[in-house]
Order: sequence, then structure tokens, then C-alpha cells
Amino acid sequence: MGKEGNIMPAPNRIIELVERFTENFNYYQSIEYNEEDLRNEFLNPLF
Repeated sequence: MGKEGNIMPAPNRIIELVERFTENFNYYQSIEYNEEDLRNEFLNPLF
């Protein structure tokens, strides 16, 4: 059996963050979105 058998599904929280990022991609690429916003919205929830 190859590595495919060891793949775990992503936790729901990760899926939610990816969906939010995908839905708001243009905003996240704008100059209005800054590093602090990124930390608060995406990084801090992981800890």
C-alpha cells in the first residue's frame, strides 16, 4: 500500500479557513488586508 492509505481528512476548522480564504481571495490580495489581519483571521485560530 502506498502513501495514499495514510491520508487523513482535514479538520473542519482548516476546511472553514480555506473556504473563507477562497471566497475572499481578492480582498486578501488587496493593500487593505495587512499582516495583523492575517494573523488574527488565519494563524491565531490554529493555536
